[in-house]
Amino acid sequence: MSRDDLKTKYEEFAVAYSEYVETEKGLHNYIRLVDNLKRDISSMEPSSAPIEMSAHSFKQISERLEDLAMENSLIYDDVFNAAGDCLLAPSNLKSFVYTMISKAINADSFTIENSRHSSGSEYRYTVDIEKWSGVKTLQFTAIVENNCVKTGYFNWV
Repeated sequence: MSRDDLKTKYEEFAVAYSEYVETEKGLHNYIRLVDNLKRDISSMEPSSAPIEMSAHSFKQISERLEDLAMENSLIYDDVFNAAGDCLLAPSNLKSFVYTMISKAINADSFTIENSRHSSGSEYRYTVDIEKWSGVKTLQFTAIVENNCVKTGYFNWV
C-alpha cells in the first residue's frame, strides 16, 4: 500500500469512526429516553399502556401476520419486502404493535373489561389498518394487562 493510499484510507477510517461514535451516543440517548418513558408509563394508573409483550402474544401476532402476508400481496410486500426491514423481525414487530396501540389510544378506540386471570382489568385496543384494507377492513386488536400485551390478533370486518 502506498503512502497516499494509507493517507486516504486512514482519513476514511477517522471520519467513519467519528460518525460511528456520534451514532452510538445518539443510540444511548434513545435507550435512556425509552427507559424513562417506560418508567413513567408504568407508574401511571391505570396500567393500560403496554411497555412489554408476552412471548405468547409475540408468537401469536407474528404467526398471524405471516399468514396474512401469504394471503395478500400488499401485506406480503410490507411484511417481507419493506426496504430490507422484515416486519417479522422482533424489534420491527414490537414497534408495529406499539404503533398500532398508540393509534388506538389516540382515537380512544379501546374497551375495559374485567381480567379473566386476575382481579384487575384488561384493555382491548382495536385499530383499523387502512393501508392493508380493501373490500373488507383489516383490524388489529391487542389485549393489554399490567402494561403487557397479553395477546393480539387480526380480523377482517
